[in-house]
Order: sequence, then structure tokens, then C-alpha cells
Amino acid sequence: MNAGLIFGVCSSILGPDTINRQAVFCHRVLRTLQTLMKTSEILDSETWECVLLFLISISDAILSPPTSEIGDQLCERVLSVLFEVWLLACGKCFPSPSLWKTLRDSCHCWRHRPNLFEQWNRINLILARRVLTIMYGVDYVKPGKLSPCSLL
Repeated sequence: MNAGLIFGVCSSILGPDTINRQAVFCHRVLRTLQTLMKTSEILDSETWECVLLFLISISDAILSPPTSEIGDQLCERVLSVLFEVWLLACGKCFPSPSLWKTLRDSCHCWRHRPNLFEQWNRINLILARRVLTIMYGVDYVKPGKLSPCSLL
């Protein structure tokens, strides 16, 4: 399956209404995949690897240069889903070193997107809050804009 066909590599020839409808469809697919990965208890390591590769492919189709209107609309969402599902995978079936390398190489190609750094920082803050809560207790971490994810 070519993720670029679903997630809008050819969006430059489409009108704004078509791009908006396609973006809504892509948001639904990402939300459904994210929910499925959060709620399923019976996924094996091979399935996790396939889903992570699929999410990297989707992200690559959307985020790699040249930039597109649909890529701009979906950037934050696709990155948040990728990173959150990645963290879920780390807790259930740790990704292989080759998959980590693929993620690293892909992120390197997306570094022109400010949302990459915003989402990475968000995940780091959530993880740091979790570690501080474990080390020093709930009262140590002050409430703020970022609350711990339900996945952690």
C-alpha cells in the first residue's frame, strides 16, 4: 500500500475544498489507528513493527520536501500520532534497532518542519514529568499546560 496516495502527495493539483476533505479523512484514519493501538491488548511484535513502519511511511509522504498545503494541515497530527504510538510500542514491544534507525533517518528529512521539534519537545516534557513523578511523588510536579498522556 502506498501511503502517499492516501495521505496526499499529489495535493498540489487539487483544489482547496478537496484538500480540506482529504485532510479530514486523513485525520480520521490517524485517530482510528491511534485508538486501535491504545486499546488493543493482543498485538504481537510483528504487528507493532508493521504499524510503526506504516506511520513512518505516512509521515514521510506528508512531511518530506517539497512542502504541500495538506502537509502543512496534517503535520502536527501525524507527528503526534507517530510519537505517541511509538511510546506505546516501547512499553509493549520495544522497537528493533533498525526501526529506531529508520525513525532517526526520517526525522532528519523532516527537520525543516517546526512541528517536528514542537512534538518532540512535548513528548520529552511528558516523559520528564513522568520520571519526576516517579522519583519525587505527585506533589513535586506542578500542574501546567502539559498533562501526562494516558499512554504513559
